Amino acid sequence: MKSNYSELVKQYIDAKAIKDSDISSETFEKDFVEWIKERYEMGKKYLSILKRCDMFKDSFKCAEVSKGIDDSITLDYHTRLVTPYIDIDMIDNPSRIIDGDFSVNEKHVLPIISNEEIKLKVIPNKEVKTYMTQNPYSDGLLEGWDALHNSGSNNVIVGIYGNINDSDKQRKIDMLTSFKRKLKDGYREVRFSFDDEYYHIIASNEEKTRIR
Repeated sequence: MKSNYSELVKQYIDAKAIKDSDISSETFEKDFVEWIKERYEMGKKYLSILKRCDMFKDSFKCAEVSKGIDDSITLDYHTRLVTPYIDIDMIDNPSRIIDGDFSVNEKHVLPIISNEEIKLKVIPNKEVKTYMTQNPYSDGLLEGWDALHNSGSNNVIVGIYGNINDSDKQRKIDMLTSFKRKLKDGYREVRFSFDDEYYHIIASNEEKTRIR
């Protein structure tokens, strides 16, 4: 199992615009843990928005992608977890885990999983219908997701959230806007603000998808 600790630390540093900090110090660790807790609570609100807008269905055919124990929003549900960051011993139902790094073969529009044991394996569309991720660790993790949507082979749900004063807010908005520009019709866009928190979601319309 891989660790996503460094990815989360980078997100924290970017959000807080921290420079020249000793990440091994007690102060940094304390503030980082508090930030993780805050993001966890925001994640619950984000999922609540998805459900309220009828974008999320708790189903084995929905998969949350590239998240770990500390930033997954679907651990208490029945969705699949496509990730190298969660071990099967960490959850009650190990069959939910599709272990590995997720990518999309854009030429053939195929969702791919890879890990140390298997170089490449296609995830059948009949097995997973919807792929979702939020606050991706990098822009590159969304490569090919537009092809999944535009082909009609799968639904996608991509979102961002955070504090309105986060230093990386505009970069994340720009990332989501760039992703949206690649999409054809058949998607919904939702924006919410609660106090000092922002939420922005792009999701395929459910009826757009066909099973191949």
